[in-house]
Amino acid sequence: MSNRNNIQYMPVVRKPQFNWEEISSHWCDNNFFATHFVNSMHVVFPEGEKFFIRSVKAFADRIKDKELQERVKLFIGQETQHMMQHKNFWEVLQKQSPALDMFHKLYTNMAYGRDEAKWSIDRKKLALSTTVALEHYTAIMAEVALEKESKLLEGIPEEMTRMLQWHAAEEIEHKSVAFDVLKEVDDSYLLRIKGMILASLDLTFYVGMGQIIFMSQDKTIKLEELPSHLFRFIKKTTPIFKGILANVADYFRPDFHPNDNDNLFMAEQIFQKIMTEKAVA
Repeated sequence: MSNRNNIQYMPVVRKPQFNWEEISSHWCDNNFFATHFVNSMHVVFPEGEKFFIRSVKAFADRIKDKELQERVKLFIGQETQHMMQHKNFWEVLQKQSPALDMFHKLYTNMAYGRDEAKWSIDRKKLALSTTVALEHYTAIMAEVALEKESKLLEGIPEEMTRMLQWHAAEEIEHKSVAFDVLKEVDDSYLLRIKGMILASLDLTFYVGMGQIIFMSQDKTIKLEELPSHLFRFIKKTTPIFKGILANVADYFRPDFHPNDNDNLFMAEQIFQKIMTEKAVA
């Protein structure tokens, strides 16, 4: 059990660069279910990260703790980088299919088409609570991806692996920031659980919708290949869903805190790898 105020969870803003010149249309394990599942997340994440930033900044003036103020600034810096790097990959997706523009327009209109400036304080608190819950999901997926025995990133191009590992490591590094802001703003257990329910519904719906749209626009998919690709997709993603089931329940503990699971060492291994590769380059 880690110290909940431990400085070791202070985020660091990094600015990696990735080269997407050579990447196939079914880049994830040569599987169109898996590829379009992650392609959907490449679209969902940037808009979600902008929402996270807005949700946290809405209560910036209520944060009295100096260290938390600094962590929030760095959290925003990291989320900005995540948004930019995922959007850089959109150039590849746009060349491959019209699905990107179709899904992005539909997703943003449905999920973020409301005038947030007119939201009540309670609605803004719910948005922050939803952000906290989504941060828990990304931290869970990050841990699954970075586990030593994990095969989740096998069959993925090296450059994409680098990007996903970097993103995953930073999700672990800043996993408690939004949570600590919510605790300072409103420590209501019911509010936290409402956010988790909403986050679960939204994440499942929008990622699934994106996957369907990307697959519907993929003219290279052969119907006779659907069963085998679906079987391999289910097998590959089973660790994610097992990890989610094993860890989401923990969120419902009244005394839950993200730092209860002290897994920063997983992120530090990736950061060390990044520094080593940079030094070699």
